[in-house]
Amino acid sequence: MAEDGDLDKIVENEITSKNYPFHLIKFSTSEKTEISKTIEPLLNYLNDSEYFKTIQKQYLENENIKIKANDSIIRQIDKLVEGFSKSVASGSKTDKMVYISDNNQLNEIINTKNGLIGEQGALRLNLINNDKIIKEISTTINSLNTKGINGKRKLILPIMFIVLFVGINVFKNFYKKQIEKRSSL
Repeated sequence: MAEDGDLDKIVENEITSKNYPFHLIKFSTSEKTEISKTIEPLLNYLNDSEYFKTIQKQYLENENIKIKANDSIIRQIDKLVEGFSKSVASGSKTDKMVYISDNNQLNEIINTKNGLIGEQGALRLNLINNDKIIKEISTTINSLNTKGINGKRKLILPIMFIVLFVGINVFKNFYKKQIEKRSSL
């Protein structure tokens, strides 16, 4: 992805950064906090950008145009299939009849309609997902601080007990030697 494989260079590159719509914003507080005091003001600040509001408006407008065009094409395909089924059912020979050869064009039309219906669903989901410029996906607040000694007591306590045990035994032995020296005098 980069000539030297540097991940920071990939993320900062304007061309590749467009491919990553989700970003992580992480911050720590010294005291317990609430979503309304920290996260909501930050999201409101980020969503107030006029530039991004204009881009969002144009994006939603483009999505609506695509939806209308796809609806029109789907209606045309429905009319085409309906006309074909009526002409086949009636058995009439009109000059407006659709001719289907061995190329199986009707199947392609139906597959195109199915593809358009799937695209319509995705476009409608995009409209729902893009109601805000920056949207919170997941929030975790007031999590336990595991920096420094916090959360590492499994390692520190056994080592501390061993050092304390050895220290007490060394002190006892030193004290006994000192008592023996005094009593031998």
